[in-house]
Amino acid sequence: MSNQDNHSAQVKADFDAVIVGAGFGGMYMTHKLRNEQGLRVQCYDNGSDVGGTWYWNRYP
Repeated sequence: MSNQDNHSAQVKADFDAVIVGAGFGGMYMTHKLRNEQGLRVQCYDNGSDVGGTWYWNRYP
């Protein structure tokens, strides 16, 4: 395997802030930093969709 193959999964990303967790707080902070501060922000979550507790527990 070549050195190029070992690094093919690496992606260069340029953000001012990274938010971990797309629950209510994470989404709110992403919104505030992007819209009020003009920062380049990326939000990541372990789930396949946003929502945090509301996504994972599916309250009725």
